[in-house]
Amino acid sequence: MRFQHAQATVNQHTEIVTACCWTPENDVITCSDDNTIVRWRMDGEVVGKVTSVDTFVTSVDWVPSVGKQSADMFVIACTDGTFRIMSKNGREEKKVQASDAGAIISLKWNYDGTALVTAGEDGSVKVYSRSGNLRSTLANTGIIYPAMLPARVGRKDIQWKAHDGPILCIDWNPINNRVISGGEDRVFRVWDGFGRQLYQSPVCEHVITSIAWSPKGDMFAVGAFNMLRL
Repeated sequence: MRFQHAQATVNQHTEIVTACCWTPENDVITCSDDNTIVRWRMDGEVVGKVTSVDTFVTSVDWVPSVGKQSADMFVIACTDGTFRIMSKNGREEKKVQASDAGAIISLKWNYDGTALVTAGEDGSVKVYSRSGNLRSTLANTGIIYPAMLPARVGRKDIQWKAHDGPILCIDWNPINNRVISGGEDRVFRVWDGFGRQLYQSPVCEHVITSIAWSPKGDMFAVGAFNMLRL
């Protein structure tokens, strides 16, 4: 498979892009340290600036489009310890102070958009409703970089040793019920829903910084410095 890529003639952001996600219309939302959020078409053309924010964004996720539920909002995680529910037009619908002790590093909707998980520098993993109300605190531990929600929230917790070092990225697929993870040990691994390892990659040249399943669960992408594998 050959990847095709193009460089925009004019940069819309003036600082590093820290987070991005797809929309249900196959547009892309990007968040930058210049405090702007921009929307792009799949061909790389700019739709326009969605909004500006008064803090730095660390993660963004668009609510899934499932059934008759509307998918007209997204959520951003911020370095001031808040997450913010935004309309598709950039209006801030709700701001939630999820942490008083550091940044929110990661957040993720569950597969049907009824719950949201957050994690960050305070070591707390919290679950919120679609409207931003706290449901439960799942864990309190060290700094947490990635987070995700399984299909059934509330099932018995399973914990296992996954990597020799911090885990930097993780993703779960509801179709095949498998988890992929990558970390500072420069390997990525595939697990079943009970924490049993199904695959371990050879050691890569650099740490694994991003990883994601395709929607159908038949393949996944792995990203590192100067590397993208499918």
